[in-house]
Amino acid sequence: MTALPNPEVPQNKPVDPVTRFVQNYAKALAAAKVSQAHTDTDGWRNLYANHAQAVMEDRRNRAKELASLADELERGLLSEDGEKAIGEVKKAACELRTANHYWERQTVDPVRHPVRVCESMIAGAVDEARRIEADSPMLNIGLTDLMRRQVGECARVSWDSETGTVVIVDAVDPKTGEVLSD
Repeated sequence: MTALPNPEVPQNKPVDPVTRFVQNYAKALAAAKVSQAHTDTDGWRNLYANHAQAVMEDRRNRAKELASLADELERGLLSEDGEKAIGEVKKAACELRTANHYWERQTVDPVRHPVRVCESMIAGAVDEARRIEADSPMLNIGLTDLMRRQVGECARVSWDSETGTVVIVDAVDPKTGEVLSD
C-alpha cells in the first residue's frame, strides 16, 4: 500500500458551475466540429441539395396539379375523376411530407444534434448560474457575471438549413478583435 494518490481513481472534488460548463461545452463543441467536417464534404452537400431540390419540385408539381383541378372546380367542370384526382394529390402531399420527415429524422437530425446541444447549453448556462446565485448569494456572489463572461467567450454553433451545413463562429473580443475561442 502506498501513500501516493492513485491517478486512475478520479478525485471527486466539487466543480464550480463555470468550470463544469467549460468542460461540457468543450465536449459538445468537439462533436459539433465533427458534424461540421461531415457537412463540409461534397457528398453531404450534394445529398442535401438534391433532396431539397426533389422535394421542392414534387411540391411544385402537386401545387400545379391542384391549381388545375381548382380551375376546373371553379368553372363547374370538375368530374368524379377530378374529385378523385384531388384526393390523390392530397394523398401524394401527405406521403411527401411523411417521407421528408423520416429523411430529416434519419439523415439530418444526427448531424444537427450537436448543434442543438451547444445551443441549449449556451441558452441555459446563464439561467443556471442565476439560479445557483439566488439559492446561496453569499457563496456564489458574481457567479452570473462570470458565467455571462464565459458564455461570451464561447464559439457559437448554428445550423444553416438552406445549405444543410454546421456553422461554427469563433467568439471575438469587440475591443481588440482577438479571437477568444479556440
